[in-house]
Amino acid sequence: MTLALSAIPNYLLCKDELQLFRKEFIVLVSRVLIEFFPCLSSLEFFIPKHIKHRSSAEMANKSSVINLPIVPYNQSKHSDVVQYLEVLQELLTEVYAPNEGSITEEVSQLEKLERTETLLKGV
Repeated sequence: MTLALSAIPNYLLCKDELQLFRKEFIVLVSRVLIEFFPCLSSLEFFIPKHIKHRSSAEMANKSSVINLPIVPYNQSKHSDVVQYLEVLQELLTEVYAPNEGSITEEVSQLEKLERTETLLKGV
């Protein structure tokens, strides 16, 4: 029984991918060499600080860190998990839409949910 060549998946890297890996490994190895051999520290200027990748632009932006509140909910209970998620949703609404203020209790639950959903769209 013979296998057709088209049935065998192609796992080998193309020439461009191999060249890209080679460039990236050169940068990584040179960083290690500079770190462990002080006599090579003068070459540090020539080594790139960051290796470009498809998420480079996004990673260049500063991350926003949000401290979560301490709440007395047991996350092994379903009802407590629901309450905790409501607290998180309220917190995110305050963080991402501070000008809107908190949604008042006078509106219906459905209207409150719709406002929160529009405020947090894309978050």
